[in-house]
Amino acid sequence: MGKSNSHSFINYVCAAYPLLLVRTYEEFRALSTFVAQLVAQKILNNKGEEDGAYKAYVWDVVDGVHSLGISSKNNVLETGAENLEPKTVNNPEAALDFLATTAGDNSVLFLKDFHPYFEKDFADRALITRKIRNLVSQFKAQNKVLVFLSPDMKPPMELEKDTTVVDYKLPDKAELQIVLKGVCHATMAEMPKAKETEALLDAALGMTALEAENAFSVSLVEAKKFDPAIVRREKAAIVKKTGLLEVIETTETLDQIGGLEIAKEWALTQKDCFTPEAKAFGLLSPKGVLLNGVAGCGKSTLAKALAAAFGRPLFRLDMSKIKSKWHGESESNFRLVLDTVGATAPSILWISNSPLAW
Repeated sequence: MGKSNSHSFINYVCAAYPLLLVRTYEEFRALSTFVAQLVAQKILNNKGEEDGAYKAYVWDVVDGVHSLGISSKNNVLETGAENLEPKTVNNPEAALDFLATTAGDNSVLFLKDFHPYFEKDFADRALITRKIRNLVSQFKAQNKVLVFLSPDMKPPMELEKDTTVVDYKLPDKAELQIVLKGVCHATMAEMPKAKETEALLDAALGMTALEAENAFSVSLVEAKKFDPAIVRREKAAIVKKTGLLEVIETTETLDQIGGLEIAKEWALTQKDCFTPEAKAFGLLSPKGVLLNGVAGCGKSTLAKALAAAFGRPLFRLDMSKIKSKWHGESESNFRLVLDTVGATAPSILWISNSPLAW
């Protein structure tokens, strides 16, 4: 698993950071990553005595509080069989009381979808916020950590300085390969050869683990094999749902462009900079290109041809779709774009600007 997904979290926990915010759609994967670290982690208390492993709990508005652990049989996440505190069902205040009074030292409580309780139109927002602020010093003294787990959440102004954001990235190639092996095992399909696997993983970059699993599976159903084109099609449909990015399938080539000889010559000298051999050699890949010119001079066509020449996926971003009248939503939109494109790196981000975008 990626270093940023595990080590930063456990380091913050061991350093007694009281409030953490993890932005992710992948609840199960995030919990599995973090709990695996927690159950194995031991620290020394102030007296120099071993205080034992951390204990993990999870709360949501439907099921209340449950304990969390990793199964010794199959190494997967499992929850406690019984609700530890029935009154905490749909009661966020009682969930906070559980961590403060019932859970022992070295405890972590994950709160799923807590963001509605920080909305300004929530009647008890001030009470919830004040309660958390009152508990911060106690949590830090007792090595207790409150983790907000949400697809997109901005902490209220009162808690901004006490809350640390943990970056939880989309799966990398190594993690996606585990997903692919799981699909092969479940369907008794043969694992693709190395080159085919690489193409599949490239096509799946930028997807969640579940999205990639679904794409691999539908490829088997449709084509009776793992087809990168089908995986790319599924990714394009997923990206399109955000309304921010568009996956462009390119057919243009540099030979089809008239003029722009300097740009085409540059592209030909750079096209091999993305290969593993170039990376191993220490060759730097190009970071960006600024194309400026009147409408119809070939900027869009060149962007598509560059993606084809480099052999990398192409995403189109219309900056006018990023901006929003709601506070914080423009930043959230841009963060989602960067997370998606960053997960597919190296890739080409074609930023199409309109005069109204800035």
